[in-house]
Amino acid sequence: MPVYLVENGKSRPLVEYVREQVNGFPKRAAGPAEVTIQWEGLQLQVADQKPVDIDKVRIAFTVFVMQQQMKIGSRKIAELLLEGVGDSDLVIFDDDLKRFRIDAETGEVRLQ
Repeated sequence: MPVYLVENGKSRPLVEYVREQVNGFPKRAAGPAEVTIQWEGLQLQVADQKPVDIDKVRIAFTVFVMQQQMKIGSRKIAELLLEGVGDSDLVIFDDDLKRFRIDAETGEVRLQ
């Protein structure tokens, strides 16, 4: 059954609200997390039933953290800033391309 959050007579799916709260939660470390939110003037509605008043909600969830390192050369950044990319959102530098080769037999692109 769908569950809605009702505010000032307007409803929206509760899952959207929960997603916003979870995504906005500070993610400093992986593991269980919990946020309690005071709800004043908000109601919950299940399917087409009459909305009910709720004063607070507790959301418990698990935080997953992924770290990624990137090496960026200053020359590449300077080129990008000075030359721009126009309408393109894909930038490939010539020295990056030189690291790859095309296998003549299979047509696959591989790192050298």
